[in-house]
Order: sequence, then C-alpha cells, then structure tokens
Amino acid sequence: MPKTIGVFYRTTTNNLGDVIIGDSVIRLLIRLSRFERPGERPNICKWNIWETDKQEIRSRVKQCDAIVFPGGGFNGSKHGRRVLKIVRVAHDYGDIPVFLNAIECKTHDPDPTNEDILQKIFNKPNVLQITTRGSTEQVQQYLNTEKKYPVKQVFDPALWSNITYDTHKDPDSDIIGVGLIRPEIFKEYEDILEEDEVERMYLDLLRGLDAKGYPWKLFCNGMSQDHDYGMYLLEKLGTPTGTLMPVPDRPKQLMEDISSFKAVIAPRMHANIVATSMDIPTVALVWNEKMLSFAGMIGREPYYITGREHLLDADRTLALLDDSMAHPYRKLPRRKKEDETLISLRHILTQ
Repeated sequence: MPKTIGVFYRTTTNNLGDVIIGDSVIRLLIRLSRFERPGERPNICKWNIWETDKQEIRSRVKQCDAIVFPGGGFNGSKHGRRVLKIVRVAHDYGDIPVFLNAIECKTHDPDPTNEDILQKIFNKPNVLQITTRGSTEQVQQYLNTEKKYPVKQVFDPALWSNITYDTHKDPDSDIIGVGLIRPEIFKEYEDILEEDEVERMYLDLLRGLDAKGYPWKLFCNGMSQDHDYGMYLLEKLGTPTGTLMPVPDRPKQLMEDISSFKAVIAPRMHANIVATSMDIPTVALVWNEKMLSFAGMIGREPYYITGREHLLDADRTLALLDDSMAHPYRKLPRRKKEDETLISLRHILTQ
C-alpha cells in the first residue's frame, strides 16, 4: 500500500515565500518517489498548518505514515506551539515519524518561550530528522537526544521553485527588478537602518538605475505593506505607477514576475532564492542573518550586502549589480549541498 505523507505548512499566506517552500517540497518528493518507489507513488497530502478544527487535525495526522514540516523560520512561539501539538498527536497515534526540513532558528534576540518549545519539539522521539537552512549549531543547541539521521545543513526548497512552477527567465529582458520590503524591518530585526535611511537607500538606488539608463520595476512577494511602500517611493520620485508591479496573489504569479527581470536587487530572502532558481543574477540587501547562510552555500557572498555603510552606498550596490550580471552562477560549488538536500528528502520516502 502506498505511503501517505502529510506536509503541514502555511498553504495560504500573503508572504508567498512560505507557500513556495511547501509546494517545492511536495514537488521534490513526487519527483524523488519515481526513483525510490517506482510503481508505488506515495499519497502526498498538502495540509494547512493553521487548521483550527482539532478533530480535523487529529484525523489528518492519523492518516499519515510520515509527517513533514517543509521549512522556514521556527522563530515564533505561536507557530512553535502548533508544530508541537501536531508532533504530540503523531506520537500518540503510534509514533508516526516526523521530519523537520530546512528549518531555521532565530539566533538574534530569540524568544525564551519559543526556545523552550523548540527543545520539546526537537527531542520528541518520533522526530527522526532535522535539517536546517541555517547553521547546524542553531539546531544542536536545543537538541539533547540522538536522532536517526544527523542534523544537516541543506538548501531552502525554494531553490527548486523553477521546477515546481515550470517557470524560466526571459533571456531577452533588460529590466532590473527591485524588490520591496516594509522600511521598519531593518531596525526591528538587526537595528541596521532607520526608516528614513531605508527610504534614502531605495531612492538613491532607483535614481542610480535611471542614471545608468537601466529600466526597472518595483515588485513585492505578496505582502500589501511592501506594495504600499512602493507606492510611497514612486510618489517621492514622481514616477508613474506603471513601474510598480501588482501584488501577486499566488506563487506562480510571483515566479512569473521575477522571471521577467534581467537581474534583481532585493531584501526579501525568497525574492533572491526564486531568482537564483532561474539563474537570474541578484544583489541582496541583507537585513537578517538567514540570507547569509544561503549566500555562502551558493558561493555568492560578495553580492549579499550587509551593514549600514554598504547598504547606503548606492554606487557600490550598482557596481555589484553589473558584476553579478557579468559573472553567472557557478553550479559546481553548490552541487554537493544540493545532493545532501535531496538525500535528506529521500529519507522521508524510505522511512
């Protein structure tokens, strides 16, 4: 009888990066199952982690031979409590194995309540594997029991989003995509930039693109606050609103938006990862350490800009943009990590 694998994630959210993570894990599991279990494809169920009906949650868990949390930040106690509840139900219904895939734990000013929840989740005996898109030390600090599979650093599943949504870059594009983010985020997370400095960063970049004769468009990852900020910037510039792309309402639309660019400058992590999946050069405006792990794994650290001085240096950012377009991605350095990522997903199928 084919296995039933339950994948629990945010299936509906304005931050489309979270949906892309879950959809990409499902797509990869389907592809891998053709080799691991030919003729016996698993039944992979896509379930909303925020389902509110307790009986429905229990019913779904009871159907599973394995449960997967496909990735993303495990940084808030509300999300942590929901994961812990599902893990406990899985344990109660016959020790159903649980796999935590490509997760990330906040290291800057973590929530003590969430840290306690993480320790409970990670050390549950039915949690067989924990992989992280950050550093393994982030996970190991909460782990005091041995797992069936060792903790591994893996890629964020969105690196395969081009396959998930069958989307490819436009080779004839000359448009630079500039990703948006609400301005207060640079101060809230790492206290890097004040809001007026974020405004200056964007305006200097856009004026610099104009001076170089590069056509550009603003875009967002689905969050209305980011789009609203784009409207504000255009008003400051006196630029037509046609240079601001509509808010995408589904992952495929975000993929198609980004595929239309020659290159991307963006602060949102998944704008950079999605572009990378389509071999579109990116320059990242870093506000959170999670982006640096990805940069290191793909060998593009120089194009991930950190620190107040560099973020506010538009000339340097635009020089890096030119350099990133002149130096395509090198696939060989990341192949080993890609293989390790796929091996960790095969464990779910062969368990």
